[in-house]
Amino acid sequence: MKSNRQIFKLSIFGVLAFLFLAVLFSAFNYHISNLNRFFLSMTGEISVKEIKTTETAAELSKDKKRIEELKKIKIPATPKKTTGKAAAKPAVEQVKHRGRTEPARKGFYVEDAEKITDQTSLHLFRKEQVVYNQEDWTGKGDTSATCIVVKGKSGITVNVNVVDDELIAESGTPWMNDCVEFYFDIRPEERRAKDIYEKGVFQVITVPYFSKTIADKPNFYAGGSTPIEIKGTKVKSVKTQKGYKLQIFFPYEGLKAAHFMPDKDFNFDFSVIDVDSSGKKKQMIWSGTADNCRGPAWFGNLSPAPEDAPK
Repeated sequence: MKSNRQIFKLSIFGVLAFLFLAVLFSAFNYHISNLNRFFLSMTGEISVKEIKTTETAAELSKDKKRIEELKKIKIPATPKKTTGKAAAKPAVEQVKHRGRTEPARKGFYVEDAEKITDQTSLHLFRKEQVVYNQEDWTGKGDTSATCIVVKGKSGITVNVNVVDDELIAESGTPWMNDCVEFYFDIRPEERRAKDIYEKGVFQVITVPYFSKTIADKPNFYAGGSTPIEIKGTKVKSVKTQKGYKLQIFFPYEGLKAAHFMPDKDFNFDFSVIDVDSSGKKKQMIWSGTADNCRGPAWFGNLSPAPEDAPK
């Protein structure tokens, strides 16, 4: 059992603890009371006038006004993030054939090689036909060409006679060599107004015999899209006194399988690229522009040669 002395000590400790808590409560009671009144005033249960302390009432009134002002402020909604197609920026249409105003050229093809005449040949020898680095072209002896298109019984044959004073083909990239480019648009007539590469529109680049790696091979392109190879296409080239001759053949069977069977008339163009030892590169095009590789709008149009074409 605890002694009377211990009980007395515990009693004294309890009294002191009670007095300490009483003093502590008395010291903070004023502030706690005002805080409670503040929240009651916010809920409308008491008015600011019911708060006895004038100074405290004024402060609470200011706080209440500030809170009301903050409530009126409209916070802009956070924009929703979009994904997929909705988030994609609108495509910017590329400007093609910039500065071109004159219409596309018109020419002829022959159905019989014996009917080839100057009128049925496509000529490439004018300065305005130099669409890339025109200032470096020095004349017909530098770069020029004549092209003949034969629409025969089994396919289309294109013969090009190129004049080139310096034959260079050292790159593995076709268009970085002396080469010939062919452009066809054999779509149905109602679709030819569309300046896009699609089924029926294709480009072929061929590098002549003097290339050690890619000579006499048809390289198909489709304006950046996946190209469709025309099966049965054949290329051959030979040296001439002033340059080279190149021939390419497209069988109807391959054209029909990959694209369409050509109509009586169709759109066509050809280009010659000349690379000099100095590193300078020139391009000449019969009808179109340097953007032929991006759109067929200025390919020329070929129709059957007239029966009375002068020889």
